[in-house]
Amino acid sequence: MAFRTFADTTEAAAYVASLDERWPDRSLVKNHLSRRLGSWSEDRPHVVEFCSGGGALAARIMADHPAVYYTGIDASPALLTLARADLAHFADRTTWVEANLNDDDWLTQLPERVDAFTSLQSLHDLGDAAAVGRIARLAAAHLAPGGCFVYADLLPDPAPDAAPSPGRMPVERHLAMLAEAGFAAAQCTLKVGPFGCFWAQLP
Repeated sequence: MAFRTFADTTEAAAYVASLDERWPDRSLVKNHLSRRLGSWSEDRPHVVEFCSGGGALAARIMADHPAVYYTGIDASPALLTLARADLAHFADRTTWVEANLNDDDWLTQLPERVDAFTSLQSLHDLGDAAAVGRIARLAAAHLAPGGCFVYADLLPDPAPDAAPSPGRMPVERHLAMLAEAGFAAAQCTLKVGPFGCFWAQLP
């Protein structure tokens, strides 16, 4: 799978700015995901985001959850540069990892304890349903007991002339995938516009 690349941070910033314009439901989705992360008994809960991009979801999470420590993983150095700059005021609670999620190198850079994995509108870009399923299994394998996987992604485009996107799956397939990965509970917590939002928890 070829990930989006940018000539420089100016091009990356223009792309990031276009996302909320192209998908106006993103703001609602970001707020929803942050709320679904819930609360923790841990003093320093750690959230890891897959495909963190320019840090839009991270900014929401860090503002909403002052005790959270955060690690963002993305393959784009330009997007990570933007995220570091935009969230510099959270530098003491954030870590940024440049890695391709379809490889395994990032697994060695996870914090010792992960209380939640999250992602916004990006898992389908990893490739096909098998690639997304692999991430779900890895999330289940590396979460602390009772940890959750909270994410949103684009559902299949119903338009008859829509370009194929093998990583976009219907709600039912997401829920089956999460069950197959080992999560004890899984729900679609919100459908809005082209987005489906999902919450899954380990025993």
